[in-house]
Amino acid sequence: MTQVTVSKIIIDTLCNIWTKELMMDYKSGFVYDLASLKTTLYYHIRNHLGDIFLKQHNLVIYIDFKLASNQYFDLAIVQTHQTETQELLVAMKLKWIRHKDDKITLSDIHMLPLFLELEQYKNVQFVTALVKEPSMISDDAISLLPQTMKQKYSNFSELIAYHKNNLMKWEVKK
Repeated sequence: MTQVTVSKIIIDTLCNIWTKELMMDYKSGFVYDLASLKTTLYYHIRNHLGDIFLKQHNLVIYIDFKLASNQYFDLAIVQTHQTETQELLVAMKLKWIRHKDDKITLSDIHMLPLFLELEQYKNVQFVTALVKEPSMISDDAISLLPQTMKQKYSNFSELIAYHKNNLMKWEVKK
């Protein structure tokens, strides 16, 4: 199986987890902040992909994965090689907005275009995930990145959860 195929399976799994599993975990009170979102995502990714798939493709899932450039991703899936090198396949940035006064730190989100432009990351699938709590005034979905950027890159996905008409919506935008 090619690296692109493995990455596609991982992204499809992430999207499925976001729209089904995390939605249910949120309703049940298991996902209630950024830390619980990270650990719950890790749990579901590991369960859905399974140990056999992870071992067959030498995949490791990291929470708070740090790159040499002093940038980090909240969750990353890396393929290890016998030469003791690692290849980043999927990198995720997660954000949680609880109140309208919360200031989300976008500096780490705004660095994504830099990675998307670098040759060494051209095969990495980048994902942003945002949970916008019901206590927010606006019922609209918000995006962390400009539409032009999303249209420019095929290796970018956005996962958004927001409150609309008294329901929490969990959506995927590719």
